[in-house]
Amino acid sequence: RRQLARSASVSDALLRVDDAFYALRRSGILSQLDTHDAPIAIDKRALAKVMREAGLPLDGTQLDALWELMDADRDGMLNSDELLAAAHTRDSHDIRIWP
Repeated sequence: RRQLARSASVSDALLRVDDAFYALRRSGILSQLDTHDAPIAIDKRALAKVMREAGLPLDGTQLDALWELMDADRDGMLNSDELLAAAHTRDSHDIRIWP
């Protein structure tokens, strides 16, 4: 049962990666990826905030699963490399792409 719940949680998180990109793009945070002006560092609270502001609120379990998927180095911050890796994950799983 635990494995099934974990699998469902990961599947849900994969679907939410695109939502996270939409929310981060909408907030202007992702524009920093293009300019390389300053390093990107997004914490879990900031991700939850931009998701909520974009009309895509997450409950605690959803946020934890999405964070676990995106924060590859487990340092508690999303950086440019992790965002680019998540973009690759999103594209490789044929998840819907926001315009």
